Amino acid sequence: MKKILTIFIFLFALQVQVSAQIDTVKILNKAAKSAVEMSDAYIAGNYERFMDFMHPTLIDLMGGRDTLKGLFMKSASQGVKVIKTEIEKPEKILVKDTIIQCVLTQKQETRMFGGNYITRGSLIGISYNSGVDWYFINVAGNKISDLQKYFPELSNELQIMPQEGPAIKSN
Repeated sequence: MKKILTIFIFLFALQVQVSAQIDTVKILNKAAKSAVEMSDAYIAGNYERFMDFMHPTLIDLMGGRDTLKGLFMKSASQGVKVIKTEIEKPEKILVKDTIIQCVLTQKQETRMFGGNYITRGSLIGISYNSGVDWYFINVAGNKISDLQKYFPELSNELQIMPQEGPAIKSN
């Protein structure tokens, strides 16, 4: 009986571990899918949908949704156009309670000033409801310590890369 109980406990523990790995994959895929949806919304000029994915604190810091939408529209009217964004799925997540964080790599091609420019950098994804909904923070030239002033929940373990570019796109 003791042997059967030990085997049962081992199998249960193994099942829990495999379940957690599957959930991690689903969460990583959901974060990447949400980031792509956000990017697609911006490229299509659907700024309302784009802002649904922006971290609410960031929207507040920029003056609110109406102000931000106006800035996006002004930028587009002045000939600044995001042509394409490539998002790389994050490799790992950091979990604390129901808050999940990850870092995605973003490569963006923008048309402005008569040329096409490439930037590459980090995008922080954060979910406050166990990976169901995602908000994103573009790191740009900031360090984690800079961002933590406004987003204190960000983990020191997030590994972000400094933004590269904008550099003129060579054909």
